[in-house]
Amino acid sequence: MLVCLPQLMRLGSPAAVLLSVLAVAELVAVVTVMIRPGWRWLITAAAGAVVLLWLVTEVGRVGPDPWFPVNATVGLTSRIVIALQLLAVVGSLIRRRTGWWRWLIAAPIVALSLIASAVGLIAASNGFNGSPLPIAKGTPTTMEYCRLDGLPLAMDLYRPPGSRPEPVVLYVHGGGFMLGNRTLRGPWSSAHDEALFTPVRERLNARAIAVASIDYRLLPASDWRAPVEDAKCAVRFLRAHATQLGIDGSHIGVWGSSAGGTIVSLLALSPDFTTSQYGEQPSTVQAVVDMFGPSDLTNLNDSGGFARTVARLALGRDQNTRRALSPLHQVAEGAPPFLILHGQEDTDMPIRHSQQLATRLTQAGVPVTFIPVEGTGHALSASTETPAPGELADTVTSFLARTLR
Repeated sequence: MLVCLPQLMRLGSPAAVLLSVLAVAELVAVVTVMIRPGWRWLITAAAGAVVLLWLVTEVGRVGPDPWFPVNATVGLTSRIVIALQLLAVVGSLIRRRTGWWRWLIAAPIVALSLIASAVGLIAASNGFNGSPLPIAKGTPTTMEYCRLDGLPLAMDLYRPPGSRPEPVVLYVHGGGFMLGNRTLRGPWSSAHDEALFTPVRERLNARAIAVASIDYRLLPASDWRAPVEDAKCAVRFLRAHATQLGIDGSHIGVWGSSAGGTIVSLLALSPDFTTSQYGEQPSTVQAVVDMFGPSDLTNLNDSGGFARTVARLALGRDQNTRRALSPLHQVAEGAPPFLILHGQEDTDMPIRHSQQLATRLTQAGVPVTFIPVEGTGHALSASTETPAPGELADTVTSFLARTLR
């Protein structure tokens, strides 16, 4: 399990911390039991904690997934490792007078666990090979869209049924640049609800528009450019494989909330930081939906204490870095149309972020629609908000359908 820690730190740091604690506890338990066989209960308890966590993440579909980068697309490695650990627990409970049996059981189990983790990490993808993919209605097909710095990055593609190529909208999750993933489970799944992911995705699919949702490298474990680089790489991937995926690579929109809103805005406004993979393809997009994304990271004085702390941890204090990641300071003529939505009671990222960005875009001649939402804060899913969540989902869908058609 420790094999995947460096990669996990760049995709899910809370899960990496949890995995580190569990891994150290389990290693201590193994060493203790090897030295003092009478303490078999220790390894049983340590391994049991790991197995329990696996059951919660795999069966209960909640909680952080500590094997996330390993089984991001195949989901097999964790099952192999868990089976090996269960075998180790059973072996530790067998009573023997001599100690050779412990080494006989432990050595191959440890070796197989390391091999399984390493192989899973290397091949943590369906290895998109350009062949047609079976994509069922409403069911995501998961694939690796880019491999940057050796880290496989996963994309879920929701493609409506049909034979003709359709436009596609790339969704980028929020989480303060430090948290979250593309999956609709776990402690960060509420971020997708706040961005109206499911109702908007369903409406887009009903209008024959595909939706792609991605993981990206998180800060501060990765370079500050990484989230935007990854989102741009996802756009280039979609274009490079448009025929195989059954999509129209000339009509791509982007949509994100909170930090995801900042990322999609920068994707549309800033030049490529690097060409990386699929460099022959442009990363330009035709429409942007920014939901309550911070537009000026150089000035967070009126933001909540938690938001300022997250920004400090993710970005540091360097104003040049913060300016480079601020859409407000990247606006230029020729940008695609924007739809911006923001809650009027947002204390994490006050509505002035969206107001200022909308004004700057308008001054640059960029078509922009700005909708302040009454009765909600840093989310668009409150039952008391006006317009209501369903109306907002209709507005987002209509904007993307109209712009991309």
